[in-house]
Amino acid sequence: MIYFGIWAVNSFLYEIGLTDIFYLVHSFTPPILSATIIYKNHKHFVLIAIVAVIYGLFGYLFQLNIPILFMYYFTIGLLLKTGYLLSKERSHMLTISVVYIVLAIDLFATMLILSMKLTDYNWNASELIKYVHLTRVSIFLTTLTVMHVKLRRFVLA
Repeated sequence: MIYFGIWAVNSFLYEIGLTDIFYLVHSFTPPILSATIIYKNHKHFVLIAIVAVIYGLFGYLFQLNIPILFMYYFTIGLLLKTGYLLSKERSHMLTISVVYIVLAIDLFATMLILSMKLTDYNWNASELIKYVHLTRVSIFLTTLTVMHVKLRRFVLA
């Protein structure tokens, strides 16, 4: 739900005319997803959530590219590890592990957009950006579909 909330806020702000929100999704999605995964293993949710929001705020306000990329790597690794560990459980947990793996793939596709921005190449004039955008949208729609199908089981787990 948090994942959809971040994307909804990003889309809403873009629709009302705020175009300088490129770092909003990139800054807040990885730390908040990491915090929710870590929370399932620890009891101090408030502390973990505050640290995640502060990390996201620093990334958004100061546009810190390298720490954001490291947080992407950490979150993707955490999602893949959780998906792998759940795939070794019984069949109920096996269905939930698919959501974690699809989220990791979706985060990787989102991270590619940030990585491309860090190069000095003019991506607006490139044909490649259209293909990357099409790939990103198809991965996001696949993630949305898988989460919609598995959401009840994912939330109850």
